[in-house]
Amino acid sequence: MRNISVGTFANIPQLTILFLFSNQITKIQTGAFKNLRLLGTLNLDSNRITAIEAGAFSNLPQLEILSLSSNKITRIQAGALSNLPQLRSLKLQSNKMFAISPLAYGLSPSIPEIKLDKNPWHCDCRMAPFKLKTTKFPSFKDLIICAKPSKFRGKKLADVNYEELICKEPTVSPPTPIQTTSALSTSSKDLVEAAFWPPTETTSAERRR
Repeated sequence: MRNISVGTFANIPQLTILFLFSNQITKIQTGAFKNLRLLGTLNLDSNRITAIEAGAFSNLPQLEILSLSSNKITRIQAGALSNLPQLRSLKLQSNKMFAISPLAYGLSPSIPEIKLDKNPWHCDCRMAPFKLKTTKFPSFKDLIICAKPSKFRGKKLADVNYEELICKEPTVSPPTPIQTTSALSTSSKDLVEAAFWPPTETTSAERRR
């Protein structure tokens, strides 16, 4: 299975536990699980999911455990994890996420278990908005371990000052001037002689001729 499309589970609305780990899933279409109103546990670990779109987990009022670890997730769209009133465990460890926004996640601050470790978090300006919101998300406080920049590697985001979360502006080097032919001082004669360097030795017999 590579794609979870709308209607895939339409005929089993009574499903309460669904394990889809270790497949080749790359995409979850909006509303893919909308008929599973009784679903309490959804495991999508060890797939190839790269992004979570808005509405991917819509209409799951009983979902308590959502596990998305060991995927390739880099982006979670705004509202993708909202409207999950019973959610108590969210696992997103071992993905490719480098920045996080509570507005994008739409998470409830009261979720008891959230796992975000083993992601390449960039502790720069992209994490500044989240840093300001950490007081509302106390369970996140020690979960973000910086991977970049190098000066913060291994350090908790909670221990980095807000003022230090900056993005360096790229530096642009001035163009190298191109030397024109008018600036060349080498004469044509010099170029011809250089082309045949070293000169061919002449024998004494040739000199006498």
